[in-house]
Amino acid sequence: MVHLRKEILFFESQDLLVGRLQQKLLLYDQNLKRLENEELRKQRMTFVDISLENVLPEDECKQIRKKHKHRSQRDDRNADPDANPEGELLLRL
Repeated sequence: MVHLRKEILFFESQDLLVGRLQQKLLLYDQNLKRLENEELRKQRMTFVDISLENVLPEDECKQIRKKHKHRSQRDDRNADPDANPEGELLLRL
């Protein structure tokens, strides 16, 4: 009978130990996920910072747009030989 009680106490203590270990494992998993998410956030922020450094200032953007607009208008005039500067089509005979 005493031997049986010792075995019951042993198994109860094992169950308690396993339960505590499972709780610690869950906490460890949560902390690991939190750290991984923080690392990913830092990587994204670094990427955004690098991307923002590559953005041109507004003045330079306006200048580039103007150049592009003038080029595209000039190309449009050169592409259609039947078009005149007023935008009317001329018919060739």
